[in-house]
Amino acid sequence: MPLTSVEDVTAMLRWSEAEAAKYGAQLDAYIDAATQVIEQETGPIEARSSVFTADGADAVVLPRRVSSVDSVFVDDVEFTDYTVDLDAGVLYGPFECGRQNVVVTFSTGFDEVPATVRFAATSLVVHMWNVASQRGSGLPEDFSAAPVGFLVPNVVKEALAPYSRMAGFA
Repeated sequence: MPLTSVEDVTAMLRWSEAEAAKYGAQLDAYIDAATQVIEQETGPIEARSSVFTADGADAVVLPRRVSSVDSVFVDDVEFTDYTVDLDAGVLYGPFECGRQNVVVTFSTGFDEVPATVRFAATSLVVHMWNVASQRGSGLPEDFSAAPVGFLVPNVVKEALAPYSRMAGFA
């Protein structure tokens, strides 16, 4: 599921039909790249199921934002006596001690891309297009020397802030 569409990007760029026909096919690569950049910051946006294996302890810190815990198995036996703090990304047991004996299946992401994430993705693609297609004043000729944060403008970072929680922190 792409986080934005060619139509959204061409509308934000204010392209004419001729420009959209000429350059639109190139935007899919930019959309894919923007999706990867955003999911590095937010974790998965597209709804998907994941499996995580952990050592048994009083609690398990999940590796990313979780929308639901689907099942927990300890030593290959289903375990139902747990609580989960979705905001903190922590699953509380206690789980029997053991090495890699807790298997958690969980869901991440959203069924539909939130509007602010869609806006951030569209804005990022527009920014990437503008940087790659022209040299405006103040843009470096050698992008390997670009300052940190050059790829992702502040408007994108601020739009993503509510989704940038790190799992495992209360």
